Amino acid sequence: MALILVIDDDRIVCELIVKTLDAQGFRAVSATSGEMGLRLAQQLKPDLVLCDVVMPTIDGYEVLEKLQQDPETIAIPFIFLTALDSSQDMRKGMNFGADDYLTKPISQEILIKAVKSRLIRYGKYKEVN
Repeated sequence: MALILVIDDDRIVCELIVKTLDAQGFRAVSATSGEMGLRLAQQLKPDLVLCDVVMPTIDGYEVLEKLQQDPETIAIPFIFLTALDSSQDMRKGMNFGADDYLTKPISQEILIKAVKSRLIRYGKYKEVN
């Protein structure tokens, strides 16, 4: 069972995403700040990180940058999940090295497909038929 770390400063968003992932058979944990997310990523070594961009103190770009600088977390698939929806924002996120860039609000179906796709790509998920 894959472990997903959800980082978003909005507690309600965190709870909804965690419940959605749990219902699909994933183990999901959440962090409500970039700092907390970095600590959890370094401690837990999740199979995938879903992260907001706009957060106080440490934003999603800095979270990704710090994870990429650490040999222990560099290979963790990283998906931005944010309200920033311009093509420039998307390009910036991908240029930072994100594996995907999803915008809020998002349907459960699209979220789960994106998560499964990244986990399969990185060999961290096998779908049971």
